Order: sequence, then C-alpha cells, then structure tokens
Amino acid sequence: MAKYPAKKKAAPIEIVPLEDSPDGSTHYAFEISMGVRKSDKALRDKLDEALVRKRDEIRHVLEEFGVPLLPVSEEKAGDQKAH
Repeated sequence: MAKYPAKKKAAPIEIVPLEDSPDGSTHYAFEISMGVRKSDKALRDKLDEALVRKRDEIRHVLEEFGVPLLPVSEEKAGDQKAH
C-alpha cells in the first residue's frame, strides 16, 4: 500500500516482500483471488480465459501501482490450470 503514494511523490522508498517466518508461514504475502457460484462454470471459464489473455496487462497495472510480485510456485501454477 505504501509504494504507490511514494512513487507518485518520488519519495526515496524501497518496498520489498518479507521472507517467510521461521515457522514456514508468510504473514505479509497473499494471493489475490476471485470466485463465482459453484454452479456457474461458464462464467468461471470466461474469467479464467480472460485472466490468461490479459495476464501481461494485469501484471503491468500491478507493477504500475507498485505491488510487489512474488513468483508463482510450480504447485500453484498447476492449481491455476485445474478446475
């Protein structure tokens, strides 16, 4: 949340993702998600397709607003393809 205003004011600030804590949990990193009714498979499929098609534009917007991005793990990448 701090990076976008700092970027607009050209403040000397660097935002970096925090490392996982020793117990293996990550308290300040989270995924962004959306959901649809379980029965609305057509809408789910349309949204999935749009997210894939617009991936570069979405990344650009997130970067423009200074959202620190973490790499997607192999396990998460597989989950994104499954329904």
